Amino acid sequence: MTTAEVDPLTLIAARMRGNEVWVRNTSYPDMVARTVRQLFSDSQVQALLRAELGFDANEAILVLDSCHDLQVEKLNLRMQRMVSSIDRASASGTPDAPKRTALEEARRQWAAAWDAEAHEVTVAAADLAAHCDLPEGTVTSVLNHFRLDVGQWSPRQVIDEFVSGNNPLRTNPVIHHSDGRVMLVHNAHNLVAVRESLEQHLKGTARWEIYQKMRGNLLESRTQDAMQRVFPGAESWHGFEYYVPATAEESHADPSSYTKRVEGDHLIVQDDVAVIVEDKAVAVSPLARAGDTRRLRGDLTGILKRASEQAGRLEERIEQDGGMRLHKGDWLDLSHVREIHTIAVSLDDLAAASTTTADLVNAGLLDSNHIPWTVSLHDLELITELIEAPAEFLLYLRRRRHPDVTTMFTAADELDLFLYFFEAGLYVEPNPHKIREIYNFLPPPTAAEKRRFQEQVPVFLTSRTDPLDAWHYSRLAARTGTPHEVASRVGAHQQVPGKDEDAGPTKSVSGEVTEKIQTATPKPRMTLSPLQSLIEALHARHDFAWQSIGATLLSSASSAQAAMARLPFQLLAEPRDDGRGRSAAIPFASSEGDGWLLVWMTRPVGQDSDNFERESRDYLRAKKYQMRLTRGAVFVYDEGSRQVDDVYYDGYVGELEPRLHHELSRLRPVDSLEKMSVLAAKRRSSNASASQHNHTRAKKRRGKSKTRKRR
Repeated sequence: MTTAEVDPLTLIAARMRGNEVWVRNTSYPDMVARTVRQLFSDSQVQALLRAELGFDANEAILVLDSCHDLQVEKLNLRMQRMVSSIDRASASGTPDAPKRTALEEARRQWAAAWDAEAHEVTVAAADLAAHCDLPEGTVTSVLNHFRLDVGQWSPRQVIDEFVSGNNPLRTNPVIHHSDGRVMLVHNAHNLVAVRESLEQHLKGTARWEIYQKMRGNLLESRTQDAMQRVFPGAESWHGFEYYVPATAEESHADPSSYTKRVEGDHLIVQDDVAVIVEDKAVAVSPLARAGDTRRLRGDLTGILKRASEQAGRLEERIEQDGGMRLHKGDWLDLSHVREIHTIAVSLDDLAAASTTTADLVNAGLLDSNHIPWTVSLHDLELITELIEAPAEFLLYLRRRRHPDVTTMFTAADELDLFLYFFEAGLYVEPNPHKIREIYNFLPPPTAAEKRRFQEQVPVFLTSRTDPLDAWHYSRLAARTGTPHEVASRVGAHQQVPGKDEDAGPTKSVSGEVTEKIQTATPKPRMTLSPLQSLIEALHARHDFAWQSIGATLLSSASSAQAAMARLPFQLLAEPRDDGRGRSAAIPFASSEGDGWLLVWMTRPVGQDSDNFERESRDYLRAKKYQMRLTRGAVFVYDEGSRQVDDVYYDGYVGELEPRLHHELSRLRPVDSLEKMSVLAAKRRSSNASASQHNHTRAKKRRGKSKTRKRR
């Protein structure tokens, strides 16, 4: 049976179960620890836990982590004794015949190291209390609460449950010995055990509603902070209410008559781009993680499907109404928005479920017309910190939300997809025939286009996070003041002395320490673009649509970007004899029908800036209309300073104004184009010949009359 014949939900369940068996944590422990501490930071919740359980979340984490630390100390001591005894045996007698007593001692220490007695691998509550500086009663309460009890299960049953995804150690990682001493199986279970166990206890108490509100507020505030990093200066609305049609009849009426009031979590508007974010703090149940398809469908419906529906509801209002009517507010005009993205952020790590968009659509959990990027809070925070230029994040949204991406690229982790985007673009070759359906004036697909589309095959992405691990733990070492190698092992419960643990992941002991470590351990970055200086200039200038223009520039192949980087200087190097500027236009088509036209123009010294702008904007709009492209931009280079002096944007999508028909008649017929650029991957160079072609044509037209045909 092939994967195509398997029920999509069964495939997702199998991946979730495999994740439970093979992967303990998909987020860095220090990030999870910060989240768990924040979740249980409410004073009323802490008081309830201490009263009913004898400890709070911080004390539970401290006791379990300390148990691990003491066990590691014991293990290291046994290893040291073993190595020392072997060294003494080797040094005694002769190399061929060491002294008998020394040899017997080495054998005894070898056996003790690898097959230790119970007291050597367990810890007493009194020792833990002294190590944690907590009352022994508190320590005992923690150990009893997280005690593993498999009842009458046989060893075979325990193994069968584990490999099926039902890991009893997930919430109960402490094994008790008959003499009262304890052993922690592995510290990777600690944070998960604390959160899931304490949440389960709170569900039956009067503080559950307080905790749920705390959980939602935490996710909302941290999502907001993350989005602000990659959409600097954008307009934003958080926790807002607006109106949608309550009936089919209302959907055809004026938006002012809508009567159904609904909620939205986040709306970020950066010029012509709108990003709708829905937060879902609902936890994924252990049964769902173990692969129970019925429970999995229910949990994913509550997290992903509902988030997709809520985000899609607002997306429809922007597309159909050009805005929305806010509750207790005015009409929010969003008619200038030309690009909309939706994101579903979960507090839980969804592991394999979030990287299988195609299966989620096939399982009916996502609408193919409203596919959000589904991402965990921890992955979102890391990704937004890795982003160097906001345009990179917008391009990742475009690529990541492409419906074919998770069909072509399979990854166990969102960060593998993201780092592959940094490395190779996360690009899916478009169907050249579909491109022609949208832009029917294009010549037939070339053999190369068809070959690239037909020969692309699905790729399984192996782990790409080693450089990220090194950078993250070096940053953690700076924040905690511990050596790098120590931070990578015990970062979950380390805190900066005298510092607020919740101040965020960028805190450091000192700027000097952080700088030294970051220099030694480089941050993963996107391959440097040849258009970096132009993209940075757009960001600094903050021209309208600077971020979406930058993402479009980044979307082309590296060779094409290099050609575009040279283009303005080629135009500036050969000014016209008649005092007019020079120009070259590069169209970008896409299979989604949201193409761009980018134009490079030179403005001669002394030319009237108002007339130049008017003529340039008229040309941009007419050419864009002729090519059926949605958006366009002109980069104006001053012939005196040889720098970008202005940027004109056009997102008009209606019928061409009558006054521009004359401008349209002056343009070269669109069906005479020999080539039209298609959004290209980093490895391709399709745009290079197009830009050079424009440059060559521009040179041939020098000195012709003002009535010449314009490209």
